[in-house]
Amino acid sequence: FMSLSDFINRRLIASDNFGLKGALQVAIDSTNINDQAISNAGGTFAAVPGQPLSAPYLPLPAQDRFPTLRSLSKTGSNANATAGLGAPGIVTQKDVLNSIGPNLTARSDTFVVRAYGEALDNAGNPIGKAWIEVVVQRSTEFVGPAWVEPNRRKQNYRNNSGTTTSEYDTKPIVDQFERNPLATGATQTGNINRLFGRRFKATSTRWLNANEI
Repeated sequence: FMSLSDFINRRLIASDNFGLKGALQVAIDSTNINDQAISNAGGTFAAVPGQPLSAPYLPLPAQDRFPTLRSLSKTGSNANATAGLGAPGIVTQKDVLNSIGPNLTARSDTFVVRAYGEALDNAGNPIGKAWIEVVVQRSTEFVGPAWVEPNRRKQNYRNNSGTTTSEYDTKPIVDQFERNPLATGATQTGNINRLFGRRFKATSTRWLNANEI
């Protein structure tokens, strides 16, 4: 996710994977914790599709327009929209965010790491101790070599073709990359970067005294 907003809210795109609900709501709907409450609140109903959008808007069929009543369904189907969604007893992402929202923050890119080491004599008694503190920061560079670009934005996603069928119009921004076949060792470095992501750099290092711990 690109931000907290991207994590919580749906995206304004015509895609069931991202455009119907936020990630929290999708996670809740993938369980059965609401099944009994949904039944008690009236079960489900067959939603009537909205009107299709046309020029000058992005052309969308009736069932794919947003916001769509399919977002009220656990399965994303017009045939079983939840009648009592939001009623007491039906857990939604709002209930989760009411509890964790005040403490929810984006991940930090700077970390303080402390380590301890000691040397022992033959009898197992410590003869030397050391404490070190390192501040590391996540950079914008990949773990792979800096002189190659193992991951590049897909050609079809660059939205420079002048057509109305580019992936830019129908797919989210996240993870629209491909390996660069022109880079030396692209396959290997591409896999490394997908596993480990961004490079961490040590920005400061200092030795500590025992009374600083």
